[in-house]
Amino acid sequence: MISVVILTKNSARTLANTLRSLAKFPEVLIVDTGSSDQTLEIANSYSNVRVLAKKFSTFGPTRNAASLEARHDWILSIDSDEALSPSLEHAIRTASLDPNCVYGLVRENYFRGKKITCSGWNDEKRIRLYHRKKTAFTEDFVHEKIETKGFEMKYFPGSLLHTPFLEERDFIEKLQYYTDLYAKQHHGTPSSYKKAAFRGLWSFFRAYILQKGCLFGSAGWTISFYKGLSSYYKYAKLAELNRSDENIQRASS
Repeated sequence: MISVVILTKNSARTLANTLRSLAKFPEVLIVDTGSSDQTLEIANSYSNVRVLAKKFSTFGPTRNAASLEARHDWILSIDSDEALSPSLEHAIRTASLDPNCVYGLVRENYFRGKKITCSGWNDEKRIRLYHRKKTAFTEDFVHEKIETKGFEMKYFPGSLLHTPFLEERDFIEKLQYYTDLYAKQHHGTPSSYKKAAFRGLWSFFRAYILQKGCLFGSAGWTISFYKGLSSYYKYAKLAELNRSDENIQRASS
């Protein structure tokens, strides 16, 4: 038996689509970290959904804590802006699972109603199904992954449909949130504003030119620009955090 585990916070705009794709799973566990919109109302309208409230720390530890609350040992971890295609849903539910394997999904990314195949957003492989007594997520603050060392990796047919951004403001909100977590996780690692500028420019160039965002009109520009800004702010915030430490040390000496 599989438990689907989803972290939510103010996920009302996308959650219903996610839960519709999971209607045939015996348990969908929503672990909510402080929603103030209609997320909980939507979750509670599905008979196979169980809702728990939990304080968010960072992504890796919160996902691992959430998995321990599930009723079944096989954990399918997806996000509230993702949905299973019918073929993927059927493949997962009917598979004979091996505890010595971890299982991956192929993710398609959508923006403004179109599938995006540029700027590094082409079909992505993500390990998402695992046996919780055998492995778990890394403890990373952000960009956490299921530990796969020593496991065979198998991929299901079908697609995981991902809509990470619905409006322009979503880019800004996620940029701020994820770059803050990145800086906290790497606190103390050398960085500089010069490095931030270089990494930001390189990320934009790679996404827009090398990964052909320039062929996708305004969508390609927006995604590439977001990638450049994200890279810049990760290293700029890290440099700022390190500089604050240096100022405190000088003031106390």
